Amino acid sequence: MSNKITQLKLVTQLSSCESIQQGLASFIEGGHYRRYLNKHVYAIKQQQQQLINFLQSHWPEEIRFTQAHGGISMWVELDESIDTQKSYNEILQQGIVMTPGSLFSASGQYKNFLRLSYIHPFTKKREVAIKKLFCTLFAKKPQTVSRI
Repeated sequence: MSNKITQLKLVTQLSSCESIQQGLASFIEGGHYRRYLNKHVYAIKQQQQQLINFLQSHWPEEIRFTQAHGGISMWVELDESIDTQKSYNEILQQGIVMTPGSLFSASGQYKNFLRLSYIHPFTKKREVAIKKLFCTLFAKKPQTVSRI
């Protein structure tokens, strides 16, 4: 009995279900996978452009960003006085997830950078979250005092 259980376990771990393999092969051969990819690439490009348009219309002077030719996110550069890592917890408490740029540097560079994803549809909820994100970050920027 023990040998039979061991053999069955080995067979199920080393082999795949033939019907699933045939179904996937048919899906790919029929061009469905290519159509699926094209549809999602188009949607991601649209979402990227919506995010770019939004950023340009609200903060054209305060931020700079990359316009990636692939991927699902962009780099956003803020004033050097803004440390996105220091604002992370406050922003997270508002229900907004951001990725501070310093996470991508072993030497602590890119403190004034963050990555914004455009993998999700650009909805009103996302628009509000991005506005909150930048309002919080810009509130951390030291104000200069002008003398009269």
